[in-house]
Amino acid sequence: MGVYPCPMERSVWTDERLNDRFDRIDRELAMLRSDVQELRSDMNDGFTALRSEMQAGFGEIRSFTLRLQLGTLIPVLGLIAALIARG
Repeated sequence: MGVYPCPMERSVWTDERLNDRFDRIDRELAMLRSDVQELRSDMNDGFTALRSEMQAGFGEIRSFTLRLQLGTLIPVLGLIAALIARG
């Protein structure tokens, strides 16, 4: 059982090289964090706009439904009144 030869040359990581690598990682994480915050803000703005549009649409539906109900109810009440009057 001998020592296995390493087919790849090992790299030497100096303190300066490690610091450079960690600085780069820190910068990339900061950019990622900024991108996520921007995306979150854009999504919140979009959801706010969507809620407004939906509320306006639901208001129109409610108004239409009320007019439809009243348009149906008034003739029915007239028919009932006529039937009662006829006796």
